[in-house]
Amino acid sequence: MEATTHENNFSEKQSASLQGEKQHLILHVGPPKTGTTTLQNSLYQIKEKLLNMDNYYYLARSEDAKSMENKWMYWVSNEIGHEFRTYLRDIGESEGDFLVKDDFEVYLNKGQAIDYDKKWRQMSYIDTKKRHKKKENRKGDFKEKVKDLLAENKYKSLDHYHDLFSNLNKLREDHQSVIISAEQFCFNNKLLPDNARLWNLFAPPLLENWEVIVVVTYRRYYEWITSFYYQENLQRFFPNRKETMESFIMNILEQSRSLKKDGKWLHVHPTFHAYTKYKNHFDHVKIINLHDVKQGDIATNFICNAVPNADHTCSYMKSSTFKSPILRKSTGLDFHLLVQIAFDRKYIQMHLFESNLIYDQAVKATKRFHEESFEDEFSYKCLPSDITDEILEMSQAFEKELLPDWYQIDENRKSLHDGFQNVLKEQRFCEPDYEEILSKSEWRNFFSSDLNRYMVEDALME
Repeated sequence: MEATTHENNFSEKQSASLQGEKQHLILHVGPPKTGTTTLQNSLYQIKEKLLNMDNYYYLARSEDAKSMENKWMYWVSNEIGHEFRTYLRDIGESEGDFLVKDDFEVYLNKGQAIDYDKKWRQMSYIDTKKRHKKKENRKGDFKEKVKDLLAENKYKSLDHYHDLFSNLNKLREDHQSVIISAEQFCFNNKLLPDNARLWNLFAPPLLENWEVIVVVTYRRYYEWITSFYYQENLQRFFPNRKETMESFIMNILEQSRSLKKDGKWLHVHPTFHAYTKYKNHFDHVKIINLHDVKQGDIATNFICNAVPNADHTCSYMKSSTFKSPILRKSTGLDFHLLVQIAFDRKYIQMHLFESNLIYDQAVKATKRFHEESFEDEFSYKCLPSDITDEILEMSQAFEKELLPDWYQIDENRKSLHDGFQNVLKEQRFCEPDYEEILSKSEWRNFFSSDLNRYMVEDALME
């Protein structure tokens, strides 16, 4: 694998190999839960300096940037997946012929393997034939048919595609390099490099005239897996169920064990998955190691080690003047899960939950009841030691595979082990013992008799 960020900047040889007529396009693809939001907000903060000092235009993807550029990125990462089925129906084709299995989607299916061929054959190929009469086949091959269809400007998302395409061309003609950061390029949409037919249709017009450097960020597995758990479950709105940490992690570990039989288990780590995917298409794929503290914060590490010829911005970020944005605080799931389990046990009146809004109000009321009625925190239970030991072993294996030179250094192996011990000490693999909590009559009485009153009181106070 290509040398990672513990080497200082791009070497002279690397920089020389990237020289030429093409401008640089730095494509940061995530994956999620590896510091993407912090990086994007930092890049937005230094956007003008990047442009004025080193001629890099940051195509903004930031929570603070409510711009048309965000709409372009949304189209590239999301809309194409939803609308392409309509494209295919209109030209008399079926997407069931070429959709490709993505191992990482097993996470979204609670760790259960999916028969993708059967799934897409049922959803697309058969449905297209049975429910939709094929329109008259247009003459020409697949690519020509889609090209003709795009020219009709029939679909809303194409406006964003054309805007993005024309603006990238303008930047290139103005001899400006570009930075894009959008973790949706990592997985969970259909415009990906392992989906060859779609990728070859839409990606080359955007990328073929650039010197592309793909950047993937790396976070240790024992940190990433708990962060991913919270993100996935907080995005599940009532009546969709949230999972306990134990159930979620056990499902992932079960899936990784089954993938070992096929030699694919390394893809369980999203950084390995993304790196492998893009390495098949691009000569320059860099890994940014979030744990290489000598390189500074993630944004400094990124600019100084993954972006060629950004020396002035790198110097600025290493100075005391630059301050990285504050990280977002994680939101716990304790009260969400407590309400859900109480609901499952029928302690809560069924008619109360008519929407996600009411569910959120119940969570807020439950938290207030706990603060007013109990001095102590919840009692917690943690994952068994054999499970956490397995997570540590996987973390070591991933780091050794992704960063072999880095992993050979004793200090770095010790850092991994010490970091894991801190995770255990901070009880990040622990969650409330919901069985023990609901065994108390005070909690059962609250859910069955007092929850509605608390919710009404909260509403009156707002």
